[in-house]
Amino acid sequence: QVDNGTGKYRIQGLPRNLWSALATYKWDSGFGVSTGVVVTTDINNNVAGTLVIPSQYTLDVTGFYQANNWFARLAILNATDEENFSPPNSVYGNESILADLPIRAELTVGYKF
Repeated sequence: QVDNGTGKYRIQGLPRNLWSALATYKWDSGFGVSTGVVVTTDINNNVAGTLVIPSQYTLDVTGFYQANNWFARLAILNATDEENFSPPNSVYGNESILADLPIRAELTVGYKF
């Protein structure tokens, strides 16, 4: 924990603030779209506060079609291709950072019976 001069302590590996939002719209035809965003403020990733992940955001966009028995969904993750970073699993130590994946797509098709 690092005292930032105000008597408040920062916990390593966690942002001070995290905001998320998700919006979905589906037309009567079965087609729809979802958009989600996650925003984090800077993350102190060591006890001394010298390894800092800057504020960042991730935007995901999904288009889908849903019928009675089946659905299809195409998700574009990190749609704006941001160069984001994450703290590693604390079991292995918080003296490093991990690069998150760049823009990518996931296609899901399912059938209900």
